Amino acid sequence: MSFRKTGIAFNAELVRLAHANQLKRATLYFDSEAKRVGVEFHGRTKDRDAYAVTLDGGGSGKAGGRWIQVSRIYQTYPWLGAILKQSTARRRFHVRLDDSKNLWFADVVREKIA
Repeated sequence: MSFRKTGIAFNAELVRLAHANQLKRATLYFDSEAKRVGVEFHGRTKDRDAYAVTLDGGGSGKAGGRWIQVSRIYQTYPWLGAILKQSTARRRFHVRLDDSKNLWFADVVREKIA
């Protein structure tokens, strides 16, 4: 999971593991206390809290990555917006699967992020 100024990107490996290549929606979950971000990929088009999942990968989309446009979350969650001040490499986080919720999540705690 990589945080960009205009959205969140998901690499091809996560897309493959989450079987998200055919899923067009994603719902985000935020835990401000634990500094954790979760994503659930799904196809529920009527879910008003979901974001559109689009191709990522330099225009062609052949790399298999996906992303969602979510720039407003950085204002809502200042601790998340602080990540954008870091280098590109430090804005990338490993994700883990919470099987009980079918939710992929990343702990975004770093010693220099408020």
